[in-house]
Amino acid sequence: MQPCRNYLKSGGSVPADCCKGVKTLNSTATTPAKKRQFCDCLKSEAKSLGVNSQYASSLPKKCSVNLRYPINYNFNCSSIQ
Repeated sequence: MQPCRNYLKSGGSVPADCCKGVKTLNSTATTPAKKRQFCDCLKSEAKSLGVNSQYASSLPKKCSVNLRYPINYNFNCSSIQ
């Protein structure tokens, strides 16, 4: 997710390497347990890096990745099925 850092903090255009990482991460999360694990990890990292939640929530759509749950700090990752 390193290539996404600038976008997640400041917005602008999303680098191709960022979308590649988002797609890889999404395809790796094949079970609900893995999805919950990634969700918890990403939330923790986002808070520590000062990620703008609006930019984070728009990232999947900008990268043409369909998630069935929202990306935000308040989302309960344990609710992912």
